[in-house]
Amino acid sequence: MPGIYKATAWFECNGLGWSEAYYRDSGLVSDLAALADFDRVGAGGAGGLWVKRAGCCGREVTLVAQETSFITVRGDSVLNYIPIGGNSAFSADAPTVALLVSCGNLDNTRRKNVFMRGIADAVVVNGGRFAAGTEPAFEAAINNFKNTLISDGYGWLGRQAPQIFDVLSWADVPASHQLLLTVDVGPLPAADSFGLIRLVGKLMNPRGRSVLDGTQVYIRVSDTEAKTKKPTAAFPYPGVGPKLIYKPTDLIDIASVRFQKIVERKVGKASHLPRGRALVRARG
Repeated sequence: MPGIYKATAWFECNGLGWSEAYYRDSGLVSDLAALADFDRVGAGGAGGLWVKRAGCCGREVTLVAQETSFITVRGDSVLNYIPIGGNSAFSADAPTVALLVSCGNLDNTRRKNVFMRGIADAVVVNGGRFAAGTEPAFEAAINNFKNTLISDGYGWLGRQAPQIFDVLSWADVPASHQLLLTVDVGPLPAADSFGLIRLVGKLMNPRGRSVLDGTQVYIRVSDTEAKTKKPTAAFPYPGVGPKLIYKPTDLIDIASVRFQKIVERKVGKASHLPRGRALVRARG
Protein backbone atom coordinates (compact mmCIF):
# COMPACT_ATOMS: atom_id res chain seq x y z
CA MET A 1 0.00 0.00 0.00
CA PRO A 2 2.02 2.99 -1.23
CA GLY A 3 1.87 6.18 0.81
CA ILE A 4 3.71 7.99 3.55
CA TYR A 5 5.91 5.78 5.70
CA LYS A 6 7.92 6.31 8.85
CA ALA A 7 11.63 5.48 8.90
CA THR A 8 13.03 4.90 12.39
CA ALA A 9 16.50 3.99 13.61
CA TRP A 10 17.80 3.10 17.07
CA PHE A 11 21.25 4.06 18.31
CA GLU A 12 23.41 2.93 21.23
CA CYS A 13 26.43 4.44 22.95
CA ASN A 14 27.98 3.07 26.13
CA GLY A 15 24.78 1.31 27.19
CA LEU A 16 22.50 4.29 26.53
CA GLY A 17 20.08 4.46 23.62
CA TRP A 18 17.88 6.77 21.58
CA SER A 19 15.85 6.74 18.39
CA GLU A 20 15.44 9.07 15.42
CA ALA A 21 12.64 9.11 12.86
CA TYR A 22 11.79 10.74 9.54
CA TYR A 23 8.88 10.42 7.11
CA ARG A 24 8.86 9.93 3.35
CA ASP A 25 6.44 9.32 0.49
CA SER A 26 7.03 5.82 -0.86
CA GLY A 27 5.84 6.78 -4.33
CA LEU A 28 4.65 3.60 -6.05
CA VAL A 29 6.66 1.27 -3.80
CA SER A 30 4.53 -0.86 -1.47
CA ASP A 31 7.23 -3.29 -0.27
CA LEU A 32 8.39 -2.21 3.19
CA ALA A 33 11.51 -4.36 2.93
CA ALA A 34 12.53 -2.52 -0.24
CA LEU A 35 11.90 0.81 1.47
CA ALA A 36 14.02 -0.30 4.43
CA ASP A 37 16.84 -1.16 2.02
CA PHE A 38 16.49 2.25 0.39
CA ASP A 39 16.70 3.98 3.79
CA ARG A 40 19.84 2.04 4.65
CA VAL A 41 21.85 1.66 1.44
CA GLY A 42 20.26 4.19 -0.94
CA ALA A 43 19.09 3.77 -4.52
CA GLY A 44 22.51 2.86 -5.94
CA GLY A 45 23.90 1.08 -2.89
CA ALA A 46 26.32 3.90 -2.08
CA GLY A 47 24.72 4.65 1.26
CA GLY A 48 21.26 5.89 2.19
CA LEU A 49 19.82 7.91 5.04
CA TRP A 50 20.91 5.64 7.90
CA VAL A 51 24.42 5.02 6.58
CA LYS A 52 24.85 8.78 6.25
CA ARG A 53 23.36 9.34 9.73
CA ALA A 54 25.67 6.75 11.31
CA GLY A 55 28.56 8.59 9.66
CA CYS A 56 27.67 11.65 11.77
CA CYS A 57 28.25 9.62 14.94
CA GLY A 58 31.55 8.98 16.66
CA ARG A 59 33.29 5.63 16.73
CA GLU A 60 31.69 4.71 20.08
CA VAL A 61 28.16 4.82 18.60
CA THR A 62 26.32 2.03 16.79
CA LEU A 63 23.12 2.29 14.77
CA VAL A 64 21.59 -0.91 16.12
CA ALA A 65 18.41 -1.36 14.07
CA GLN A 66 16.02 0.28 11.63
CA GLU A 67 12.28 0.02 11.02
CA THR A 68 9.86 1.08 8.30
CA SER A 69 6.09 1.35 8.67
CA PHE A 70 3.24 2.91 6.67
CA ILE A 71 1.43 5.50 8.78
CA THR A 72 -2.06 4.45 7.63
CA VAL A 73 -1.64 0.75 8.40
CA ARG A 74 -1.62 -0.55 11.95
CA GLY A 75 0.69 -3.38 12.91
CA ASP A 76 2.76 -3.36 9.73
CA SER A 77 6.51 -2.95 9.99
CA VAL A 78 9.83 -4.27 8.80
CA LEU A 79 12.51 -4.33 11.48
CA ASN A 80 16.14 -4.99 10.57
CA TYR A 81 18.82 -5.61 13.17
CA ILE A 82 21.67 -4.68 10.85
CA PRO A 83 24.24 -2.76 12.93
CA ILE A 84 26.03 0.18 11.32
CA GLY A 85 29.10 1.44 13.13
CA GLY A 86 29.90 5.07 13.78
CA ASN A 87 32.57 7.11 12.04
CA SER A 88 36.06 5.85 12.92
CA ALA A 89 37.57 9.26 12.13
CA PHE A 90 36.43 10.92 15.36
CA SER A 91 35.28 10.26 18.91
CA ALA A 92 31.74 10.94 20.12
CA ASP A 93 30.64 13.26 22.88
CA ALA A 94 28.36 11.98 25.67
CA PRO A 95 24.95 10.67 24.45
CA THR A 96 23.19 13.38 26.49
CA VAL A 97 24.85 16.07 24.34
CA ALA A 98 22.99 16.85 21.12
CA LEU A 99 23.24 19.19 18.17
CA LEU A 100 19.99 21.07 17.61
CA VAL A 101 19.12 20.94 13.91
CA SER A 102 16.36 23.11 12.44
CA CYS A 103 14.66 21.66 9.36
CA GLY A 104 12.48 23.92 7.24
CA ASN A 105 10.08 23.58 4.30
CA LEU A 106 10.55 25.19 0.90
CA ASP A 107 9.60 28.74 1.91
CA ASN A 108 10.68 28.36 5.57
CA THR A 109 7.16 28.90 6.92
CA ARG A 110 7.23 25.57 8.79
CA ARG A 111 9.96 24.21 11.03
CA LYS A 112 10.89 20.94 12.70
CA ASN A 113 13.63 20.54 15.31
CA VAL A 114 15.80 17.42 15.25
CA PHE A 115 18.26 16.51 18.01
CA MET A 116 21.38 14.76 16.73
CA ARG A 117 23.20 12.81 19.41
CA GLY A 118 26.49 10.97 19.05
CA ILE A 119 28.17 14.04 17.54
CA ALA A 120 31.92 14.61 17.43
CA ASP A 121 33.42 15.56 20.78
CA ALA A 122 35.70 18.13 19.10
CA VAL A 123 32.84 20.36 17.92
CA VAL A 124 31.66 21.10 21.47
CA VAL A 125 33.90 23.87 22.81
CA ASN A 126 33.98 26.77 25.28
CA GLY A 127 31.55 25.37 27.81
CA GLY A 128 29.05 23.95 25.32
CA ARG A 129 29.17 25.97 22.11
CA PHE A 130 28.99 24.44 18.63
CA ALA A 131 32.18 25.00 16.66
CA ALA A 132 31.38 24.27 13.02
CA GLY A 133 34.37 23.15 10.96
CA THR A 134 36.46 22.08 13.94
CA GLU A 135 36.34 18.42 12.94
CA PRO A 136 36.57 18.07 9.11
CA ALA A 137 35.31 14.45 9.05
CA PHE A 138 32.23 15.40 11.08
CA GLU A 139 31.63 18.48 8.92
CA ALA A 140 31.67 16.34 5.76
CA ALA A 141 29.39 13.73 7.36
CA ILE A 142 26.67 16.15 8.49
CA ASN A 143 26.64 17.82 5.08
CA ASN A 144 26.24 14.42 3.38
CA PHE A 145 23.40 13.63 5.76
CA LYS A 146 21.76 17.01 5.12
CA ASN A 147 21.95 16.53 1.36
CA THR A 148 20.40 13.07 1.62
CA LEU A 149 17.48 14.37 3.72
CA ILE A 150 16.70 16.94 1.04
CA SER A 151 17.44 15.03 -2.17
CA ASP A 152 15.69 11.79 -1.15
CA GLY A 153 12.49 13.51 -0.04
CA TYR A 154 12.47 12.99 3.71
CA GLY A 155 10.40 15.20 5.98
CA TRP A 156 8.04 15.26 8.94
CA LEU A 157 4.30 15.05 9.60
CA GLY A 158 2.83 18.51 10.09
CA ARG A 159 -0.64 19.76 11.00
CA GLN A 160 -2.87 20.94 8.16
CA ALA A 161 -5.98 23.15 8.27
CA PRO A 162 -8.56 21.53 10.60
CA GLN A 163 -11.94 20.32 9.37
CA ILE A 164 -14.86 21.32 11.64
CA PHE A 165 -18.15 19.40 11.77
CA ASP A 166 -21.28 20.69 13.53
CA VAL A 167 -22.90 17.95 15.62
CA LEU A 168 -26.64 17.55 15.04
CA SER A 169 -27.36 14.96 17.70
CA TRP A 170 -26.18 11.97 19.64
CA ALA A 171 -28.01 9.00 21.08
CA ASP A 172 -27.29 5.91 23.11
CA VAL A 173 -26.97 2.60 21.27
CA PRO A 174 -29.00 0.30 23.57
CA ALA A 175 -27.18 -2.98 22.91
CA SER A 176 -23.63 -1.66 23.44
CA HIS A 177 -24.20 1.68 25.23
CA GLN A 178 -21.95 3.42 22.76
CA LEU A 179 -22.94 6.91 21.62
CA LEU A 180 -23.91 7.43 17.98
CA LEU A 181 -23.13 10.99 16.86
CA THR A 182 -24.54 12.60 13.72
CA VAL A 183 -22.93 15.64 12.07
CA ASP A 184 -24.63 18.23 9.90
CA VAL A 185 -22.48 18.10 6.77
CA GLY A 186 -20.05 15.31 5.86
CA PRO A 187 -18.12 13.51 4.82
CA LEU A 188 -16.28 12.60 7.95
CA PRO A 189 -12.60 11.72 7.39
CA ALA A 190 -11.73 8.31 6.02
CA ALA A 191 -11.21 5.58 8.58
CA ASP A 192 -8.02 3.63 9.12
CA SER A 193 -7.69 -0.10 8.41
CA PHE A 194 -9.63 -0.82 11.63
CA GLY A 195 -12.53 1.49 10.75
CA LEU A 196 -11.47 4.11 13.30
CA ILE A 197 -11.10 7.89 13.14
CA ARG A 198 -9.66 10.31 15.71
CA LEU A 199 -11.70 13.47 16.35
CA VAL A 200 -11.54 16.29 18.86
CA GLY A 201 -14.74 17.31 20.66
CA LYS A 202 -15.35 21.01 21.38
CA LEU A 203 -18.26 22.63 23.27
CA MET A 204 -19.91 19.23 23.69
CA ASN A 205 -21.58 20.58 26.83
CA PRO A 206 -21.86 24.41 26.70
CA ARG A 207 -22.69 24.47 30.43
CA GLY A 208 -19.50 22.70 31.47
CA ARG A 209 -17.09 19.91 30.78
CA SER A 210 -18.21 16.81 28.86
CA VAL A 211 -16.66 13.37 28.52
CA LEU A 212 -16.90 13.95 24.77
CA ASP A 213 -14.60 16.98 24.91
CA GLY A 214 -11.03 16.46 23.80
CA THR A 215 -9.55 13.80 21.56
CA GLN A 216 -11.60 10.62 21.19
CA VAL A 217 -11.40 7.54 18.98
CA TYR A 218 -14.61 6.88 17.04
CA ILE A 219 -15.86 4.12 14.79
CA ARG A 220 -16.82 5.59 11.42
CA VAL A 221 -20.35 4.43 10.57
CA SER A 222 -21.09 6.58 7.52
CA ASP A 223 -20.22 9.95 5.97
CA THR A 224 -22.24 11.73 8.68
CA GLU A 225 -22.26 9.23 11.56
CA ALA A 226 -19.69 7.98 14.04
CA LYS A 227 -19.97 6.14 17.32
CA THR A 228 -17.68 6.03 20.30
CA LYS A 229 -15.29 3.10 20.35
CA LYS A 230 -16.15 2.24 23.96
CA PRO A 231 -19.38 2.37 25.98
CA THR A 232 -19.83 6.02 26.94
CA ALA A 233 -22.27 7.86 29.19
CA ALA A 234 -22.85 11.54 28.43
CA PHE A 235 -25.47 14.18 29.14
CA PRO A 236 -28.24 14.46 26.51
CA TYR A 237 -27.53 16.44 23.38
CA PRO A 238 -27.67 20.13 24.48
CA GLY A 239 -28.66 21.67 21.15
CA VAL A 240 -26.69 23.91 18.81
CA GLY A 241 -23.00 24.28 19.69
CA PRO A 242 -21.14 20.93 19.85
CA LYS A 243 -18.47 20.38 17.23
CA LEU A 244 -16.18 17.57 16.12
CA ILE A 245 -12.82 18.64 14.73
CA TYR A 246 -10.50 16.61 12.55
CA LYS A 247 -6.85 17.67 12.57
CA PRO A 248 -5.19 16.09 9.53
CA THR A 249 -1.46 15.70 9.11
CA ASP A 250 0.53 15.50 5.91
CA LEU A 251 4.13 15.13 4.83
CA ILE A 252 6.20 18.30 4.86
CA ASP A 253 9.36 17.84 2.81
CA ILE A 254 12.65 19.05 4.24
CA ALA A 255 14.08 21.75 1.96
CA SER A 256 16.59 23.38 4.31
CA VAL A 257 18.71 22.17 7.22
CA ARG A 258 20.43 24.49 9.69
CA PHE A 259 22.82 23.29 12.40
CA GLN A 260 22.08 25.56 15.33
CA LYS A 261 23.60 24.93 18.78
CA ILE A 262 24.56 22.38 21.41
CA VAL A 263 21.80 21.32 23.81
CA GLU A 264 21.21 18.68 26.46
CA ARG A 265 18.90 15.81 25.51
CA LYS A 266 18.11 12.92 27.84
CA VAL A 267 18.56 9.34 26.69
CA GLY A 268 17.19 6.00 27.86
CA LYS A 269 17.98 2.30 27.77
CA ALA A 270 19.42 0.84 24.59
CA SER A 271 16.49 -0.73 22.73
CA HIS A 272 18.11 -4.15 22.15
CA LEU A 273 18.97 -4.79 25.80
CA PRO A 274 16.65 -6.50 28.33
CA ARG A 275 14.95 -4.35 30.93
CA GLY A 276 16.24 -6.45 33.80
CA ARG A 277 14.62 -8.17 36.75
CA ALA A 278 12.28 -6.21 39.01
CA LEU A 279 13.15 -5.81 42.68
CA VAL A 280 11.78 -8.38 45.08
CA ARG A 281 8.62 -7.03 46.72
CA ALA A 282 7.53 -7.74 50.27
CA ARG A 283 4.41 -9.88 50.51
CA GLY A 284 1.95 -10.15 53.36
